[in-house]
This record gives sequence, structure tokens and C-alpha cells, in this order.
Amino acid sequence: MAVGGGSLSLLPGSLLLLLLLGPGCARGGGGRYQAGEPVTLYVNKVGPYHNPQETYHYYRLPVCRPHTVRHKSLSLGEVLDGDRMAESLYQLSFRRNQSKKVLCDIKLDPQQ
Repeated sequence: MAVGGGSLSLLPGSLLLLLLLGPGCARGGGGRYQAGEPVTLYVNKVGPYHNPQETYHYYRLPVCRPHTVRHKSLSLGEVLDGDRMAESLYQLSFRRNQSKKVLCDIKLDPQQ
């Protein structure tokens, strides 16, 4: 009985530790941004709202794209959800206002 009671008493402490460490592990470091620090913006799959099985990678669409598409490492849940995240061309800094900027100019033909 004491062994079972002892293992149960560790459970609340373990949960508290996970809750405290969870947000810090999100960025692989301190979990906090400093003012002016770059923030990576990812693009994901795109598809119609009423048919979630029909999805396309964002960069398969006629949009501005980097020369080399760098994909984000995904968690198991993201893979199972069908996510396909890649870094975008947007350059953002934490707590810095951003004015309008042109990423690129694309000429679309009628077939696109």
C-alpha cells in the first residue's frame, strides 16, 4: 500500500514540472523572445474549407517563393494532421511594427 501511495504522490509533482517546462521547450530554448529578435513565420498546407482532405503545399500555388524551400521539422501530431510547414519569405521582428512591403512581383497568365 505504501508503494502505491508513494508513486501516486509523485504524479502531481511530475505534472507541475511538465507544465513549468512545457512553454520553455516550445522554442528549444528559453521560450521567450527579446525585442527585435527575428520571428520565423511558417506557411502551411492550403485547401478548401469544405473539403479538408484536398490540400496543397503553399508553395505549389503561384505565390512568392524562396529559391530554396526550407521545411520545418514536424512533431508527430503535425505529421498526422497532414501539416507541411515551410519557412516563409516574410521577415518579422518581435515587438517591432512592420509597414507594408512588397515581397515580389508575379505575372500570372490566364491559366493560373
